[in-house]
Amino acid sequence: MSDLEIRKGAINPSACLSEGWALIKPHYGIFLGMTIVLMLIAFTLGFIPYVGQVINAIISGPLLCGIYYALIVKMRGEEVRFSMMFEGFSRFLSALFVTLVSSAPWLLLGAAAFFFVALNPAMSAGDNPAAGFPEIFFQQFNIAIILSTIAAFLVSVVLQILLFFSLPLIADRNLGFIDAVKLSVEGTIGNIGGIIVLFILQFLVLLLGILAFCIGFLFALPIIYAANIVAYRSVFPGNQPTFFNEPPRPDAYDTNYGTPQQ
Repeated sequence: MSDLEIRKGAINPSACLSEGWALIKPHYGIFLGMTIVLMLIAFTLGFIPYVGQVINAIISGPLLCGIYYALIVKMRGEEVRFSMMFEGFSRFLSALFVTLVSSAPWLLLGAAAFFFVALNPAMSAGDNPAAGFPEIFFQQFNIAIILSTIAAFLVSVVLQILLFFSLPLIADRNLGFIDAVKLSVEGTIGNIGGIIVLFILQFLVLLLGILAFCIGFLFALPIIYAANIVAYRSVFPGNQPTFFNEPPRPDAYDTNYGTPQQ
């Protein structure tokens, strides 16, 4: 990790969006298809009570990591294939831990609510004092739910910012969870202003997509993913490793190195 250059103040939010669109425009259909598959999986799992969200948290990280991998491949000028979406499963544990940490506030809130209701069957009886709970209890319970939801949202936003570069680092460098998080936090702290503005712009883009027949956000998500990769490469420039399936030829370097001497 010591060879990784981390730039500070390197993110231009508006340029990230415009360059992200330019990046995926030639193969927009492929990235849109990846996004639709990701959303369909999340939507379908949402119908499974209790465990659906847990399963989604487990597989969404590797799938998004695969989309980032395809975007990085595209940025390198290489051929992009739809199957690259599943490359994230080769980095399954690292991507999984990132997703679980970023989703932890909501998972903990949901688990707490589930166990509370499960351990107190009388909750299903509403505010009937005969059920063993006075009306004031339910008022306080509702307030606690609201405050817990606000707290979970705020903590989730902080985690999303700090872990912003984690999945791209895993996709690009195949780093472990700890290394990816450390570098992500370091890169985020040095670019916190640009990341926050980028998040605001992306929210506005999604909002416009929602206002466009509700499903327009699906068409905006690939641009947002691409903008994230442009931001990542702005902070971590030229760090993509080079892979060779076979050694280069001796004459590839335009020298006589490796050439048998006469």
